[in-house]
Amino acid sequence: MSIVACMAWVQRGAAKEQPDRVELSKEDLAALIAKTEGELREAEAGGAVGGDNEDDDWETEDEDEPGNAGGAAMDAAGAMDTADAAVAKEPTAEEAALIKKYNLDAYDEEEDIKTGVPMQGAGMGTGLGGLLYHNPGDVDPYITMKDDPEDDDIDDFRIKAEDNLLICGQTEDVYSHLEVNVYEEYDDHLFVHHDIMLASYPLCLEWLDFDPEQETAGNMLAVGTMSPQIEVWDLDIVDAVEPAFVLGDAKRKTKKKTRGHRAEVMALAWNSNQRNLLVSGSADHTVKLWDLATRACMRTYEHHTDKVQALAWNPVEAPVIVTGAFDKTAQVFDTRNPEAVARWQFASDIESLAWNPHSPHIFLASTEDGGVFAADTRNPGTTLFTLDAHSESCSAVAFSRYVPGMMVTASADGTMKVWDVLDKPTFLTSRNVDQGALYCAKFSPDAPAIVALGGMQNGIKCYDLLGIAAVREHFSTRKITAPPNPVGRRPAPAETEDTVFATGEDPESDDESWQTVMEELAITPSETTVRKDAQIAQGKTPTAGVGKGKKKTKGKKGKKGKKK
Repeated sequence: MSIVACMAWVQRGAAKEQPDRVELSKEDLAALIAKTEGELREAEAGGAVGGDNEDDDWETEDEDEPGNAGGAAMDAAGAMDTADAAVAKEPTAEEAALIKKYNLDAYDEEEDIKTGVPMQGAGMGTGLGGLLYHNPGDVDPYITMKDDPEDDDIDDFRIKAEDNLLICGQTEDVYSHLEVNVYEEYDDHLFVHHDIMLASYPLCLEWLDFDPEQETAGNMLAVGTMSPQIEVWDLDIVDAVEPAFVLGDAKRKTKKKTRGHRAEVMALAWNSNQRNLLVSGSADHTVKLWDLATRACMRTYEHHTDKVQALAWNPVEAPVIVTGAFDKTAQVFDTRNPEAVARWQFASDIESLAWNPHSPHIFLASTEDGGVFAADTRNPGTTLFTLDAHSESCSAVAFSRYVPGMMVTASADGTMKVWDVLDKPTFLTSRNVDQGALYCAKFSPDAPAIVALGGMQNGIKCYDLLGIAAVREHFSTRKITAPPNPVGRRPAPAETEDTVFATGEDPESDDESWQTVMEELAITPSETTVRKDAQIAQGKTPTAGVGKGKKKTKGKKGKKGKKK
């Protein structure tokens, strides 16, 4: 079973066209193996990732909770080994004859294995010490078609300017990893580009463009896991074996509260208006504000009395944040003046929070009992409206930044629902998307109505909500802002009745293409598009966007090894 617990989009143009590859030297490899062995010994002895027993006078309620994916993974692996040993038995006479006939005892000891070469490439893991081998193509009898330098795989590895990245935190059995996908909007095509192995179960992801080691915009991903540390990975590096840097301390017990969290990191939010700021929420009941430039915790907020599950920066007021926790409260405060806190009390735990991008003084909160609540920060303690949205926990609420009022909710009941909350809240449609319990939902940053969903099964899926006839008809009179660099979708074939759902899956669908859909709607060009058109009309070269600069190799990144 493959579980997607969290996801994050990367906007177009943020990723390098040709990501760097890491090639470890023998010294780097030896140091990495020694470090990993040490961590495994500590986990085996102490049952906690990077944990120890010093500072025992600091109380923590997480010691006996399943807060350590590393220890759980080792326990599960040990149990599997024990089970395998229990069922081992001597082969029968018939089995012994087959073993002798085909020399199966020497199956793993073939001499020509030494002529093989290590497996490499995007998504092939770390390749530690060349543990995985295959025969070179010119001597492998099973390969009849030789390598072609013009192979399509080369093009697939390239990230084009019109591509989005969509990263999901995924767990299969006891193994966790980040799956970096490329999404091609025009063809509605999603494929895996590469993956990153994690030592612990991923709980939250947050993309950010601030890289402390370069002056231009970066392509980084902050990851919260069952560990108290926050890992920050460089998505422009393939086959990296460790994060670019970490925030916080690996120790779950520490008297220095400002050093880092003491329990799982459950929520992350990057401030796009103040690019060096990242905020985190944890099972230790605290919210921490981090300066990415110095990698230090600036402040710790202790307003909540239970695990902090959700965070969101206000899209207009840069220092203002809303936080939600298992203490059944949502709280809004200015990070510069945290004593002045506005509180909202609910009947159930907070699952998700989102600001309305078209009414930035309003936020919505979804709860464990399936409800969705809207609140105006100008009237603390009161709600604007309440939706009995789902029959089970409402795990996610998300807004389109281009279609005013368009909101999506996702739930553990397995359904995605589309709403219009511009004025009076209106339910539009519900879809069972065949992904089991849904855990996350995110709108694309570069398309009006494309939303990605992840849950208990079947990986991640992307849906264009304007391909649903009822949704398109409802928003046909709404003033929609086009993305800065729109791509659009390939026109649907004549026999296809819907641009998103196959014929028969959506009884409300019709045969109109994406382009026809967009022509029906009142589309307002973005400010970036208007500015570029004006420059072209004047015979000027359009202003280029933020480019990818050359990285410095100082600090921890410089220790990763040489790049091809």
